[in-house]
Amino acid sequence: MVLAFYRNDLLDLLKLTFAFTVPIITAPFVLAVFGFRGSGRTALIGMATGIVTIIAWNQWIEPTTGIDGSFVCMLANGLAMLAAHYLLPQPPGTGWIEPDDET
Repeated sequence: MVLAFYRNDLLDLLKLTFAFTVPIITAPFVLAVFGFRGSGRTALIGMATGIVTIIAWNQWIEPTTGIDGSFVCMLANGLAMLAAHYLLPQPPGTGWIEPDDET
């Protein structure tokens, strides 16, 4: 409801929804597909980074360039997740999983 009051045009609201969805959901999904298993704290740090970067992009960079920054923010989210994983102590069983050797 807050987002509905933030934007007057339905298309702008849909674009804003997709702008937040791509960095927040896609980066952890892509890392999981490639075999990265992070902790909940790592995922939340990455998601917060995605939110902050998409807000900053929409506020300062998009008005001057006209370029949607979802992909750039998704990369920042993924890098923040990896940095948080390697710089903070993590529980056992997280990180890159080994390939399955069974045939």
